[in-house]
Amino acid sequence: MILLGVGFFFMLGAVAERGGDNQDITVKASLFWLVMTYLIHTLGELCLSPVGLSVVTKLAPVKLASLMMGVWMLATFVANIIGGFVSAYVEALGAFAIFATIAGFVIVLGAVMIALNKPILKMMHGVR
Repeated sequence: MILLGVGFFFMLGAVAERGGDNQDITVKASLFWLVMTYLIHTLGELCLSPVGLSVVTKLAPVKLASLMMGVWMLATFVANIIGGFVSAYVEALGAFAIFATIAGFVIVLGAVMIALNKPILKMMHGVR
């Protein structure tokens, strides 16, 4: 989650290179910002997805393990729908505000997940 926030900081660099929330479509940002954003987001996904599926299988009751894995996948669907609604506000609020808000929000959520590490390990009975 923290890597996701770091990726959005690269998008803030792209907005800054364009001169803020510039409405002139002829002003472009370097492709570097987008490539770095996707690189960091992909690395974050590679860290999150297998660990998340593993935790779901360890924490779910045996009878509900398959259902819970489906819920894990459903969460991606719901997140993409929410992302569509958020993208509708980019023009109204400005790209800088949206990217900064998302970056801050997911970094805080990542810190919460780090703080929940010990209670989750106890729920798994110390299994790693």
